[in-house]
Amino acid sequence: MEITTKKPAYKQAVGGKWDEIGKLQFVFLKKQGLEPNHKLLDIGCGSFRGGRFFVDYLNTGNYYGIDKNEKLINDGFVEIDKNKNPTIKANSDFDFFRDVKFDYMLAFSVFTHIPIGEIKKCLISAKKSLKQKGKLYATFFEGIGDEIDLGIDGIKTHKNSDPYHYSFIEIKNLAKEVGFNVKKIKIKHPRKQKMLCFNK
Repeated sequence: MEITTKKPAYKQAVGGKWDEIGKLQFVFLKKQGLEPNHKLLDIGCGSFRGGRFFVDYLNTGNYYGIDKNEKLINDGFVEIDKNKNPTIKANSDFDFFRDVKFDYMLAFSVFTHIPIGEIKKCLISAKKSLKQKGKLYATFFEGIGDEIDLGIDGIKTHKNSDPYHYSFIEIKNLAKEVGFNVKKIKIKHPRKQKMLCFNK
């Protein structure tokens, strides 16, 4: 008899590759200079695919997470060390922690699922909550046209529906409107997402 091990629903809910993409997030931000004393906001933290690594690494109280899916947060909470005093909240309006200024923010696989107007809301909130030299890193699907077949896992991205793709010019113009500079940074994402870096 063949025995199969089914992953918990909260791991499947974030699109698979739980360990691979979680580690990718952590290794990437460390390469960008993340240190234990920094404050990090994990935008779209979900079930803590990457969050569990950040909580372990950062000093107590320095990890903050926000996600619209409260059930996913609650289910995934078993993955993180509560003794590190992480601060988590469910919110769908990019209403960040107003009394906290962050060194780093990460929106991993967030812009890929929201329209341009929601990205603008995220950037406006990020600009208010980042320290002067803080940075927001966000992944996106880059493309032009109505639909693009990525040739990976059957994923097709779209101009006007989830999962979304955007041209870099669209992102650059939006960043300028909000008051950010933006550039692309190399990342080896298994699903061909590109990484953006926003700073004031």
